[in-house]
Amino acid sequence: MDERLVAEVWARTGRGQRTGFGYMVGPTLVLTAGHLVEGARDIDVRVGPSHGAEHLTGTVCWSDSESGTALIRVEEVQHSVPAVAWGYVTGRWRRRYRTAGRPVPVVDSGELLELKSPRGTLRPLGGAHPGILELRRGRGSGRAGPWTGFLGAAVFVGDRLVGVVTGCPPGNRLHACRVTRCIEDPEFVRLVEEDTGTAPDPAEVPGPPRAFRWLPAPRRLSTARRGVVLGAAGLVVLLSLSLLLLPDSNPLQVALKGCPPPTELSVLTTPDQQEVVRSAAEDFSEDRAREEMRNCIPVRVSVNVVGDPSRARELLRKGWNDLREGPRPHIWLPDSTADVALLRHGRQGPETPGLVQEGSTRSTPLVLGLPPSATDVPACAGTDPAGEPSSLDECARAVTEAGFLLARPSPEVSASALLHTEALYSAHRGPERNGAIRMTEARVTSAALDAEGDLGLLCALRSGNTGASSVGVLSTEYAVRAYNGEDGTDLDCGSGSSSEPPEEPLVPVYLSGVPGLDHPFVRLDWGEDGGVSQEADRFGEWMLDFARGDRPSDALDGYRTATGEMIGSDSGPLRQETSVQESNLRQWREKLEETLALQRDSRTPVEVLLVIDRSDSMAAPGTRGTRLENAQELAGDLVGLLGPQDRAGLWAFPDRSGENATGQEHVLDPVADPQRSEALADAVGSLSAEYASTPLADALRDGAGELDPCTSRPESPEACAVVVFTDGVALPEPRGGASSNDVAERLNGLDERVRVYVVSVGSEGCGGDGLLGRLASAGVRCHHPRPDELDRVAHVIMAGVRAVSEH
Repeated sequence: MDERLVAEVWARTGRGQRTGFGYMVGPTLVLTAGHLVEGARDIDVRVGPSHGAEHLTGTVCWSDSESGTALIRVEEVQHSVPAVAWGYVTGRWRRRYRTAGRPVPVVDSGELLELKSPRGTLRPLGGAHPGILELRRGRGSGRAGPWTGFLGAAVFVGDRLVGVVTGCPPGNRLHACRVTRCIEDPEFVRLVEEDTGTAPDPAEVPGPPRAFRWLPAPRRLSTARRGVVLGAAGLVVLLSLSLLLLPDSNPLQVALKGCPPPTELSVLTTPDQQEVVRSAAEDFSEDRAREEMRNCIPVRVSVNVVGDPSRARELLRKGWNDLREGPRPHIWLPDSTADVALLRHGRQGPETPGLVQEGSTRSTPLVLGLPPSATDVPACAGTDPAGEPSSLDECARAVTEAGFLLARPSPEVSASALLHTEALYSAHRGPERNGAIRMTEARVTSAALDAEGDLGLLCALRSGNTGASSVGVLSTEYAVRAYNGEDGTDLDCGSGSSSEPPEEPLVPVYLSGVPGLDHPFVRLDWGEDGGVSQEADRFGEWMLDFARGDRPSDALDGYRTATGEMIGSDSGPLRQETSVQESNLRQWREKLEETLALQRDSRTPVEVLLVIDRSDSMAAPGTRGTRLENAQELAGDLVGLLGPQDRAGLWAFPDRSGENATGQEHVLDPVADPQRSEALADAVGSLSAEYASTPLADALRDGAGELDPCTSRPESPEACAVVVFTDGVALPEPRGGASSNDVAERLNGLDERVRVYVVSVGSEGCGGDGLLGRLASAGVRCHHPRPDELDRVAHVIMAGVRAVSEH
């Protein structure tokens, strides 16, 4: 890496300024992160910021939303730029890397500021993160926490450029996109070749040396010394034969035979825990390698999630026979012992594994995170972790009466939300209970935000249209600290979202009578060992050390030990820490199942009409499979959030009337039926992308007309929604079809209880002059989710529909 080619980038948007880095890959081209320059009106570039270079004006000439990278073209040619050596790494070996930037973005002062180079190792990620390199920062790298100032920085291994920093997740890590993902785009290759005269041709960066590569090359010996060498060779042969009697773990055996395959340990956890558990597992593997005192990895820990906790419990209950969900786990790390209660004392099958709960790995209390101005409400004064806690029910009632909105994850898919909800419902007894519960639900969902977990909900708050200064969240202390960016924690909402701390942080209000999350370590007994029990025991002891405060590590900063001490911070201990106790799991299961039933019954009925584009362009590649498969998956997510009192139907467009078809096929009429989910899943899965026209405007206009007025529909739903999944419209549009003006006319005067949504699963976004942009201007609620936002779309839409029905 040549620091003279490091480029500092200032991108000014209508909402402020972003600062990051890039690297000159040609005389006029700077490779950087796409999020840094997304939507920028003006871009300033200073090449060689620590060498007194001048500011240059730049413009974005190429960007790729999937990889999160971009090319900036500067106006003034830099004649001294040497050719860049492109490269890539393979395997899971850690390698030393080099990058340069600053931990925190700074406003340009005109001074020469020294660049920082974190010390650490790099490794490729797999699973749900293909194409991503994870950069671990060593303890001597300086400032803890997210290094957001490194966004866009180049990553070198040896003398080859292998990645670009595109994310700054929690803990001492950075995420970089492989440059090979950029080179897959012919337009990127063309631009670089035109600028440099040579197309980028990446070469593999060699991995670490095998045993004996450190030996010097043999030299030609004189005749007089050959006898000595032959004698020595014979001695080596005898020594080698004797080594066969040594155990396989002996370092000499390792040198002769190479490393044995590592033990493969599979861990199942939740979306909120995935990143921190993966980081802790990597630290454990490295510790084990040091204990073995040899250049081998004795154990490899894979950390997996399968969606929300209810899905994980269902797979475990059925014996985990669907290997498409990943390997059968040896260890389960749920959010709470409440998850164990719902599985152990719920409905079980003959293939359900035995559960051996070995204790808490760490804890975090449940809190009500409020804007600072809301903590002036007397009922919400419990902001000191060592002080007197507040009543959740009284605080929630008081802040909503003061004009604040509240949000909570879905109790069906979040242990923290379920425990919050149980505490709220238990405050109401007697004949008026059902009415009080409906009022409580209206309060805690008034912000119309929803997500699978606590971190997802706070990402929705950060990126949503609701003003964060007026919204409180039912969440955990750890999630609130991550949202605020406190003491080395950070909220990672994906490469396309801001990693800056919020202008107005949330203040945690500590609650009485609400158990916190204890993150238990649970061994899964499948009736066979598989040779992993010894390493599973070691990993369990290693993780339980955190709960006792016996093991220093930055992997779990922001959580608390089992006794309430903060890990990685001097924050004071909790006055009282409680959790669901293993001794009364059956009682907890009964309370939680009753809470779920009450929560479902408290919902007012809604009707949702799913409309799916099946034009031939939907067969093109999408984020996960084809675009049609993306639409089918998102439609399934929506159906999963409906209750037995709700109605749902399915249309597909175009119909089968010909090349210029403008109608829709009514595949499944809306019906309230407990078996609806299965019928809808079959109907959605049977669709194929094979038709020429895309009458999108017709589908929106006709769908809105079908549901208007909402309350006159069968079963009298309190809210209705049309949700259209499409990849946009290729020009020319179908002859004789509706236009965006027709949709706007239909929406004008539409029943206020009818909402119309479009979800783009293609490259066309919700802005600009395309049909989707015009429809959004006409009043359609348009979503164009990034890959990391796909799992949140269904929750956001349903939260909006529920808000209409309950307020």
